[in-house]
Amino acid sequence: MKRANSIIEIFKKQVMESPNNVGLVTDFSNYSYDEIDKNSDKVADELLRNNVVKGDFISVIMHRSEKMLFAILGILKVGAVYVPISREFPEERTDYILKDTDSKIVIVDGDINLNNTIFTLVANDDFFKRELNSKVSIPLINGDDPLYCIYTSGTTGVPKGVVNTNLGCINRISWMQEEYPINNNDRILQKTNYIFDVSVWELFWWFFTGASCVLLEDGEQGNPEKIYRKIIEEKITVTHFVPTMLSEYLNYLEDNSIEDSSNLKWIFSSGEPLLPEYSSRFYKLSKGTLVNLYGPTEASIDVTHYKVSGEESQIPIGVPIKNMQVVIADPKTLKICDEGKKGEIFILGVGLAKGYLNNPAKNAEAFLNNPFGTGRAYRTGDFGYVKNGLIYYVGRKDDQIKINGYRVDLNEILFHLKKFDSIDDVRIIYTKEVVNTLKVYFISKEKIEEESIRNYLQTKLPKYMVPHEYYQLDKFPITLNGKLDKKKLLELSNSKLKYLQNYTDKLDEKQKAIYNSLALSLGKQDIDLNKNYISLGGDSMKAIRAVSILRKNGFNCTIKQILTSNKIIDLCQNIVEDTSEFEDDITPYGSVINTPIIKLFKKYQMQHPGHFNQIRSKTEENLNVGQIKKVLFNLARIHPELTAIFLKNGTLTIENSPFSNLEIIDRRSDQELDWKKELDKLLTDGKLEFHSNEQLFKVVVFEMSNKCLLLFIAHHLIIDEISWKNIFDDFDQLGKNILINSDYEDHKTVGTSFRSWSYFLESYKKDFVNSSEFKYWKNLNEEFFELNKNLNQLTITEVAEPVVNITQKISSISSLKKIIDGSQYTILDLILLLLKKALQKNKNIEKVPLLVESHGRHDFSGKLRIENTVGWFTSFYPLILTKESTTEEGLFKIHQQIKSIPNDGIGYGLSFDNLNFIMPHFLFNFFGEITEDNNIQYVKDFFKYEKNEINFINMHPMKIDVMILNGDVTISIEAQQRFYSQKVLKKIVDEIISETLKLENTEVNEVKIEVDEGIDFDDFSNILDKFN
Repeated sequence: MKRANSIIEIFKKQVMESPNNVGLVTDFSNYSYDEIDKNSDKVADELLRNNVVKGDFISVIMHRSEKMLFAILGILKVGAVYVPISREFPEERTDYILKDTDSKIVIVDGDINLNNTIFTLVANDDFFKRELNSKVSIPLINGDDPLYCIYTSGTTGVPKGVVNTNLGCINRISWMQEEYPINNNDRILQKTNYIFDVSVWELFWWFFTGASCVLLEDGEQGNPEKIYRKIIEEKITVTHFVPTMLSEYLNYLEDNSIEDSSNLKWIFSSGEPLLPEYSSRFYKLSKGTLVNLYGPTEASIDVTHYKVSGEESQIPIGVPIKNMQVVIADPKTLKICDEGKKGEIFILGVGLAKGYLNNPAKNAEAFLNNPFGTGRAYRTGDFGYVKNGLIYYVGRKDDQIKINGYRVDLNEILFHLKKFDSIDDVRIIYTKEVVNTLKVYFISKEKIEEESIRNYLQTKLPKYMVPHEYYQLDKFPITLNGKLDKKKLLELSNSKLKYLQNYTDKLDEKQKAIYNSLALSLGKQDIDLNKNYISLGGDSMKAIRAVSILRKNGFNCTIKQILTSNKIIDLCQNIVEDTSEFEDDITPYGSVINTPIIKLFKKYQMQHPGHFNQIRSKTEENLNVGQIKKVLFNLARIHPELTAIFLKNGTLTIENSPFSNLEIIDRRSDQELDWKKELDKLLTDGKLEFHSNEQLFKVVVFEMSNKCLLLFIAHHLIIDEISWKNIFDDFDQLGKNILINSDYEDHKTVGTSFRSWSYFLESYKKDFVNSSEFKYWKNLNEEFFELNKNLNQLTITEVAEPVVNITQKISSISSLKKIIDGSQYTILDLILLLLKKALQKNKNIEKVPLLVESHGRHDFSGKLRIENTVGWFTSFYPLILTKESTTEEGLFKIHQQIKSIPNDGIGYGLSFDNLNFIMPHFLFNFFGEITEDNNIQYVKDFFKYEKNEINFINMHPMKIDVMILNGDVTISIEAQQRFYSQKVLKKIVDEIISETLKLENTEVNEVKIEVDEGIDFDDFSNILDKFN
């Protein structure tokens, strides 16, 4: 079949083949191929009437809409070149582009002020209503004829116009269709701003195959919620994300507990390096395929590709596309580099641009007579290397960077800064501390307000190029060899924040909570109350994150509110609390559907299932027995779960009845109590065990002469650590209320009931086996099953006692914090590393399979309120810990594993019915930091009373609990003596303590390789060499 010479020829061919198919979808209308053709004819006809001829440049300044697409296709129909210009560009930049291209006409869709005499075609609704009786005759267009001209940031202070051809674009999209095919049922989301070249394939690929193009509402390309809704509602199958925006999209899915149920099959990512953590998170949430693309504007969009698996430690940019060649060569000698050696990336092939418009000097520098063969070669300024046939990108040699996918040349910003009155000298540093930030350091004899510099730059540069922070100095710090000391510059800017802490003294608690949320979204601890969000480094994506954090903290606000507010102090004063009333749709009373943790409980097949309890004690000096009864009555109304019973048929049921499981023991003749004696008596009398149809929450009140001592006993089926906190918080508040008003009654609800939670999980589980999350757990469980099968082979068969246990302090929390201070790692990461090493040594194994318990209170829908609910919410998931060569590597691997667990691990429990089950050998639970109230005790001596040891025979061979109690990090290990002796447990604990002491004298650094754009390339290469 004859290959088309032009993009418009391909479009016309598809119009002939499928005139009535839907080609374009907007928020308000659908347009068939024939309708698109006729509307674009109207634009072409008007251009011809105004003497536009083939090769003329036509500028477009329009919103994303059907009119924008009609205008671009109309330009192509007369053989002209379209030049996209953002409506947000400063006038100076727009004027420059119009003059540089010598645009014959500029097409707009509404009122716009232009400082020139170029003819303006207003392509509004009225324009497209008129009838056109004649067909437009398309001139002969060759593959080498220009198609579009996109402007990128320029070193000399002015942007560069890159002219690309029909042939380059056809080659690029034809390759895409061959490698990642779509058909007439596919729908491509067009959301990239048309001033960036990714928009080119979004705007044209669909008509290569009869598919549809769906336009995202203009201005919403940075809003993950809108993107997600559009993807779902319009059944999008193909889309693109800059990696930064991909991360924000994944944040949205994770924060709102959304399992991506979309039809997406191809998700392309380009514009900046794609991090492995993004891809691993992506595959936990999406069923589609992620593809990493690389290519400069000067080479028809993209020149390499790589299909990402989600398991890479470093993601390559891949291999060249069809009819393109990539060469890695020494930037000075142009000698091709051997595999593994870093060099500059050169691009060859039919996709190369014609060059920079009106810029022969830059063309001579960048577009070379091909030193590697025939034709031309484009030197990118990017550096990379080849390994196993794949190309890897490592950075740049110049001052060109990418911010959220936008190409920015720091020299263009410097060019304008040096022209600002009174600035004597200036430097810019780009950092990736937590968020991408441009920092300006300048010297001036006069005091200059940073707002005046920012306002000036906004008249010269696009918004994404205007720096975030400005620092006026007397002189620049220099190193011993006379170079700019960038490290000291960054220290200076960080020290400037110290005085900001004083600003927050006048904020009330609500305002401080808002302040802290905004600072967190910016990746900072302290921010200036008198600056606006954008000037502090904020942008739309960070604002989205801010809204998410604020909502979690009980506040209601919008992205627009954050971005348009003049000062942070205004936001602190004006953001309101979320006061919407919550109503649970499901009654809290009735049978509870078995949750994953209840199913696990049943799998234990305990000989005494009524003796699986937790006990807490409380000293009460203010309330008498009568008042305590009233408190408990109200407590059970607030938390209906306290009236739960376990029926003989194995069903957990919440009864709509008053709390009744209360025993009063008269000890008014005593001032102190012998706890051991009392507990032994309760145990002997069977009062620490629950029976069928008995309320699973019991309170024993010892009424003494000067106080009451309360013993709270709860079956684990209705309780967890967070539940205990909720119970005691509400107990104390109710006590205060009853002391004030003896007739006080509480009718409030705490939010989502545990019964409602069980119904929600059952609903969520319905299609779970078809999700990518289920596949994740299924694959992990296969290895977990095999590892546990080997470990569960008995080594000891005859024992005197069924269970052995040990409880011991291993360190202080302050000592452990010092080990990881300044790194990304958590106390949990460190404890898991210490435990893993001890178990590996003791069991002589490389892999340690832990079943890890977690709090499980994860709101999948964004509509649940389970923080204050009483119930056993615990989730559990497998974690396989492997060997490492260094402490840093071990911490890094564990940290990444935990970070990658989807939805707090609750999906593993939901997968239970469809997985091979074996009793996990090691059960691990980290309780975190438990602070004892003076009157409430987590009494370690209660341990042996909390469950009958014989129950443990059918459970895990080893159960490990770690908690931080009153500043001490304590480990409790309980083990079946069929597997472990007391001596072995002691060895394990001693090994943990020994490893802890070693680490307390060691500085732990993060394992992180990241390009710092402030480092010279040669320095960066030396750093990389240490890792290669």
